[in-house]
Amino acid sequence: MNTDDPQILPQVKTWLEENELTWTQATTDSILGVIRSFRVHSFPTTLLIDPEGKIISLDQTKKGQPSLRGQDLLKSLDRLLPH
Repeated sequence: MNTDDPQILPQVKTWLEENELTWTQATTDSILGVIRSFRVHSFPTTLLIDPEGKIISLDQTKKGQPSLRGQDLLKSLDRLLPH
């Protein structure tokens, strides 16, 4: 998701092309609802959403949420997903 000022989008696009990051980039206008719904306050943001759309974790381990980083992510997924 890209929430940069629209005036610098040409620079962002050039950088993405130079670094071969070819996936689709969302703009602020297109993701504002997602940002609000999922309480995204900074980037990068990692979150885990269940099949019903409920947020399982915003990677806030101090609040008791499952960790979503590195090997801890694998452990969290193993604990949360049915076997």
